[in-house]
This record gives sequence, structure tokens and C-alpha cells, in this order.
Amino acid sequence: MSELMIEKNADGLPVLTKEVMNAIFDCVYGMPNEYQNNDQQNYNLQPETINFLNDEYFKSFMMLLQNMADFNLLFRPDRYEPLYSLIHPIVNFEFSLNATPIWLSKVSALKDIYNLKDKELSKVMKLITIIK
Repeated sequence: MSELMIEKNADGLPVLTKEVMNAIFDCVYGMPNEYQNNDQQNYNLQPETINFLNDEYFKSFMMLLQNMADFNLLFRPDRYEPLYSLIHPIVNFEFSLNATPIWLSKVSALKDIYNLKDKELSKVMKLITIIK
């Protein structure tokens, strides 16, 4: 398998391309800890996402993002709840008392890590084609 080349921005973070955004939100409900066992059946991950997650740099980035999203979900609802009106018309995920906060906490983590303004966040969210 050839090494995956992930473009990085000036801050050393993955550039938010369509492929990267799809990998991020393919894992919106979590990600397996180990990919060596090909545990993707339990998570229904796309093959492209598995390719990204086999890259140590990207896997570490995803763990950072997931930890931030988990923290937001537990302790910062005031940061993610206002994002619903911005994100729902773009992504149009189904409202659910369980799923919606998970989506929004991941979006909030992305916004915080990349220091995205609402307009920039809207632009990158439009790249997503995977909705779970």
C-alpha cells in the first residue's frame, strides 16, 4: 500500500478537502481504536476513511478531534447548540435527541481546532457527502 499524502495547512493540520471532511464525518459516531484488525464492519466506515485512518498522522488528528468533540458533548453544550441553525440547512441530518448533539459537538470541535468563522465553517461543511 502506498503512503497516503495528506496536505497540511500552515498550522500543521490536515487541509479540509472533501475527502478529509468525509473521513471526519464518516466517524461522527466514533472510531475504532485499532485498524490492524480491520474492525471497520462495526463502524460501517467507507474504504477511503479506512485508508486515511491507516495513516498515523491522520489517525492522531482524528483522536484529537474525537476527544475535543467528546469534551464538547459533555461540558460545552453552549458552544455546539447554537451551531444547529447554521449547520442543519447545509448538512440536513435528521434531528434526534441523541444524534444531533453528537454531530454538533464534532462540528464545534472542528470549528475550535481550525479557528473557523461561521462563513468558513459553512463552506467546509458543504463539502460533506457522507451523512450518517
